Formats: sequence, structure tokens, C-alpha cells
Amino acid sequence: MDKITNFKMVNVFSFIFILIISFLNIKVVSASLLYNETSDLIDARYHQTCCKSEITLFSDIKLNLCNHSVNKFYGISSVTCLIRQDHNVFFALHRDGTHKHIITVKNDDNLSSICNSLGLNQSVVLKLSKVKKFGSKLTSMKPNEKLEFWISPSGYLMQLDYIPNRLDRIRFCRHKLDFKARLETISPTIKLRFIQGVVTESLFVDSKKVGLPTKVTSQLANIFGWDVDFVQDVRVGDEFYVLYEEEYIHGSKINDKDIVVATYINKGKQITAIRYTNLNGSTSYYKTDGKSMKKAFIRTPVEFTRISSKFNPSRLHPIFKTIQPHHGVDYAAPLNTPIKASGDGVVIFAGWMNGYGNVVKIQHPKNIVTVYAHANSIHTGIKKGKRVKQGDIIAKVGKTGWATGTHLHYEFQVNGKHCNPETVKLPEATPIKGNELKSFKHFVVKMLHLLENHKTCFADNNLFSDQYHNLNLILN
Repeated sequence: MDKITNFKMVNVFSFIFILIISFLNIKVVSASLLYNETSDLIDARYHQTCCKSEITLFSDIKLNLCNHSVNKFYGISSVTCLIRQDHNVFFALHRDGTHKHIITVKNDDNLSSICNSLGLNQSVVLKLSKVKKFGSKLTSMKPNEKLEFWISPSGYLMQLDYIPNRLDRIRFCRHKLDFKARLETISPTIKLRFIQGVVTESLFVDSKKVGLPTKVTSQLANIFGWDVDFVQDVRVGDEFYVLYEEEYIHGSKINDKDIVVATYINKGKQITAIRYTNLNGSTSYYKTDGKSMKKAFIRTPVEFTRISSKFNPSRLHPIFKTIQPHHGVDYAAPLNTPIKASGDGVVIFAGWMNGYGNVVKIQHPKNIVTVYAHANSIHTGIKKGKRVKQGDIIAKVGKTGWATGTHLHYEFQVNGKHCNPETVKLPEATPIKGNELKSFKHFVVKMLHLLENHKTCFADNNLFSDQYHNLNLILN
């Protein structure tokens, strides 16, 4: 009896074992069948026939494929439609044969020449360039931008990443017979950095000594430029305190951003500028009393090296050697230095005017006219009737007309009367007023407190950088 029982038990175990083996064989056969079917589909590049059910089956057996059949499977010309569905397969493909090519765009490069160098045919170029919304980006690439091509061992493009800058990436992925694209943007971490210094030579020289980036120094000069002439007014002993933003990605700084609050002490007079966004959504810099740091006009509309001739009603003309009034100021500057509109207005003349050479005249509110003469060229689009804003480039420095050297001749007229551009009182820009002034004052107290904290703790490196969202918590 025991023998019969034992025999039956052996038969049962054998039967179970046979069932297990049969099941495994079925899975292997299924995998093999799917491999063959998928091979045919992909080899023929009929991506539209790869339905979701087949992709799901493939996902179920991906471990077997990755462990046993990867090299053979990924020898197929492409599995792009599957890659988009299953990131694990993508990484396996990358690890086991897919080549990633990183290209830095050069001056004479274009999409066609780059694809050709990688062995990709022109049909790929055509499909990429026709992708809705993003395809045109590939036809206007600039030098030093990057491209990342993901190409299978058999030379089939599966994915292309276009990287125009450190924050943006346009990803082109296979979709059936064509490509689809999407924009992926990284949001950088914003941190604050504090720098202070004392002028011993000039703002630009001494700010560089203490580590203030040139970009931020230029912004500092622009913010305070209506109150301080950084060519003539700066004195030894002037002080500056700057709290500004920096952008970081994965712990590495990528960019210097805007000044948040800054103080400049010129000849003992302290001026503080605070960045503030008003109720209309416009961001600008204001003094602590709510007045704008900006004036309605820039004092000097060009970055000059020296004043070659001042405003003088009784000047001896350098060419004709006769006494003739000099109704403006001459700012010597290198050829083609940009000339900016000193204020908002409408162009009333742009062209040639005898001794003035190439000249631009702008009509501003309150019956003010500014004149920019001897330009080498007038900026494209600047013509009579054109509206311009303060800071817009309108021309480039030259020596056209009656001029002995490259310079800008700049005039400032009020009610038809010539005024000295260096000393004329400039109209104020719109201040913060009314009900908003109260909330602005509250904002000012917090910003000044933040600046003073950084001054006090300047020696502590931990306070050089605070995350911007923490700053927002402080201000709320």
C-alpha cells in the first residue's frame, strides 16, 4: 500500500513538474514569437502596426529580453516606438549598443550637414524640420548650441535632443513614421549673494577686486546712474553694498541675475535702491521714499570715454575757427558704440542734416526735444514717426558731417531753448503713490533689515547665499 501511495505521489510531482516546464516553454516561445513579430514590424518600419497590446506583452517579458536576448534584439534597426513606452527598455538599449552623439554647433553647421556626418539620410532631416512648433528651431541653430543624437547600432535615429541653453531642452522622439517634440525646461534654484566694497580707483576696477561680476556692476551703474555720474562724480572712499540673485542648476552657478537691493554712498550721501513690483505688475527700482530711481531721461545716452567738448554758447569752432555757440555736449567714444534714446518719445527726424551728418531727433513729452548727431549709421527701423523707449538703440557713434573725430553730439532742448545736458534738471519718473505707498513702506523696512543683516554678517560665508524662497518667507 505504501508503495502504491509513494508511486502516486511521485506521479503527482512529476505531473506538476511537467506543467511548470511546459509553462516556461510557452513563455519562451511567446517571447520568441513576439521577438520575431516585433522584428518584422520594426524592420519594415511600420510603426503604426505596433499596437499597445504588443507593447504591453513586450514590457511583461522585458527582463528575459534584457538578460538573454538583448544583443540580438537590439541589433534591429529601431525600437523607438517601444522606447517611448518603456524607459527600462530605453536604458537597456543605451547600455547594450545605442550610441549617444553629442554635437556642438559650429559656425558653418546646419541640421543637414550634421545629420550627414552621422550617416543619417535626408528624409530624417525633412521629418525633423517639419515637426510642429519646434522643427523650425533646428533650422536656425546658433554656434555653441548642443545636439544629442541617440542612434541605434544599425544607424537609425531614435531620439534627438536640441539644447539651445542650460535651461531648455527640446526633445524629438519617434512617433510612428514621424517625430513628436516637447520642450523640457529646468527651473534653476535662485540664491542671493552679498558683496560690499570701497572705491580706491573706480567703481568698475574696485568692484572686480571684491568679486562683483561685471554684469552686476553694469546694472549697479545703470540703477544709480541718474544720481551719480560714474565717470565724473565718483570719489575715493565711496562705498557700495549689493545684494543680488544668482541662478544655480545641480549646485553649479549658471548665471548672475538682478540686484534685489543696493546702497551706494557717494561723497557721504547715501542712496538706497530697492527692486519692487507695483500693482500693475511693472518691476523697477525705487528709493526708500517711493520715488523712482529712474528719471524720465538718461543723463548720458552713450558709454563714452571722455567729454571732448562741453556746452558753450561762445565756443571757437574746431574746423572753421570762428566763434559759434556749441549747443550740446560732445561725448568721445569708439566707432559704432551704440547710441540710446535718452527718454520715451517719437522720432521727428532721422537722416542727413548738413554739418550734423547722420542725425536723429526725438520729440518727448513736456515739449522736450533731444538731438543725436554725427552718427556713423542710423539703426534699422528708426525713421520719422517711430515710437522709441528710453534705452532703445537708435544709432551708432561716428564722425559724419562736420566732425574731427568719432563722437556723439548730444543736445537737450526745452520749449525750443538749448539747455546744458550735463546740468539740466531732469523730470522725475512716476513714483509710487496713494494706497500702494503704505504697503511699499512695509516692504522697504523688510528689505533694509535684510541688507543690514548681510552687512553685519559679511564675514560669515554661510550668509553669502540664501535661497530665494527663504527670502520670500522673510518678506511675507
